[in-house]
Amino acid sequence: MCDSEMRCVIIHLPVVQPRHSEAIDALGEVQHTIVAPYLPGNGDYSAYSDWVATHKDGVPTHTSDRDAPLDHNPAFRISAALTYTAQLVQVLSYYLDVRLPFKMNYSDFCSSYMNEGSFNRRVARLNANIFFLCYTQRVRLSELNPMHTIENIQILLQLEHSDLGWMGHVEPTNTPTKSVESLLKIGLECGNDSESEGEFFFLLSHSE
Repeated sequence: MCDSEMRCVIIHLPVVQPRHSEAIDALGEVQHTIVAPYLPGNGDYSAYSDWVATHKDGVPTHTSDRDAPLDHNPAFRISAALTYTAQLVQVLSYYLDVRLPFKMNYSDFCSSYMNEGSFNRRVARLNANIFFLCYTQRVRLSELNPMHTIENIQILLQLEHSDLGWMGHVEPTNTPTKSVESLLKIGLECGNDSESEGEFFFLLSHSE
């Protein structure tokens, strides 16, 4: 697939078109929809952990909870949206020929209920992969908030912000600020798995 064809395929993915993916809730906060479920635009997914803590056995105690629509169950809605997002990131990395620093499976967010630490770490790894993908496509890192999962994908897919399909030299001065670096490290440093984070933090080290 040539560069222009690849750009056309990616840019026209309907699930991430800005005009379809943003909505405003009753409190005036932006929500990002991917396929059907949505994520809070501010990157605060704590509603997932709150719901899991309330239903420790993983089974709703009331029939009304089990039968509630997806958008009324924050754990199901957020895990579904993150699953779609992780899948989309894998597809983008394949077509852009980018090796992501953190291995993730589509099922990471939906195979079982996660405790708060595990959930936050998986979200952080997803956000770091998106951040790295943006970096390789020459998106200005100063334009990104590492907590804004889908918004960063939208920026990646807008040609006024990226060189989508770029496979050459990456500008070494395009580095995250110290505050952004700190946000990225918070989630990645929680948890106890032994996966190497060297490649990703090598990128961050350029800011020093």
